[in-house]
Amino acid sequence: MIMRPKGVMVFGSPGSDPCASRNGTRVAALEVVANRPIVHHVLDALVSAGVRELIALVPAPLLAEAGECIRAYGDPVARGLRCVE
Repeated sequence: MIMRPKGVMVFGSPGSDPCASRNGTRVAALEVVANRPIVHHVLDALVSAGVRELIALVPAPLLAEAGECIRAYGDPVARGLRCVE
């Protein structure tokens, strides 16, 4: 039996993330590094590891922004991603 790898991404809440900006509305995963959000770099690693099923646990205040950011990633894995608050 072969198990296909699955992935889980957990986004910190703005109030608990030490990388959040002063206004507390951003989290590290959505910040831009090398012209791309950090979450896109994470998705690169997951896709290259063979992950084809993925779920993201996102705090309610970030659900729309995180979902939009993830859907902007070009791979079909991200388009089929479920974001759960």
